Amino acid sequence: MQVGPIYLSVNKEKIGLIVGEKGKTKKKIEELLKVKININSKTGEIVIKSSSSDTTLNELLKARDIIRAISLGFPLDIALNLLHDEYFLDVIDLKEHAKSRNALSRIKGRIIGERGKAKKMLEEITGTYISIGLHTVAIIGGFEEVRLAREAILMLIEGRQHTTVYRFLQSEKRRQKYRISL
Repeated sequence: MQVGPIYLSVNKEKIGLIVGEKGKTKKKIEELLKVKININSKTGEIVIKSSSSDTTLNELLKARDIIRAISLGFPLDIALNLLHDEYFLDVIDLKEHAKSRNALSRIKGRIIGERGKAKKMLEEITGTYISIGLHTVAIIGGFEEVRLAREAILMLIEGRQHTTVYRFLQSEKRRQKYRISL
């Protein structure tokens, strides 16, 4: 039974990243997930279809998430983690939290930190990958890890001190380890 298609719209400027050098990125996604990807580079519209009769809806959805992750700034090797069922993509729209352009850059600055230190710490403590775009923060990782990273980022957006956020994350990680060991 044929499933799909799935429609997706991305920023036109990100089409080159999705296609990749000589089409390699697009080809790799198509081969790994048994899908056919049609891209309209003028509009940013993407259609993901089954390329064989045994392509599943799950494969179409994974292709969509990988393409979306690439369009949000993740390199292909990190986006391909979404092939695994235990990995998720979550996106925070910073426009929902910023009242002005100045507020948006201040929020992004808090999440990135001085020379990228805050972002690096968030990634290290939570075990996630984080990409900060024009007005989004995207997170890839396991369900619990993504939830923690999201919570920490929202705390930073609210204006909490970085040390408070790091202590919160470390406390939550210890609590998780304790639950696992029981």
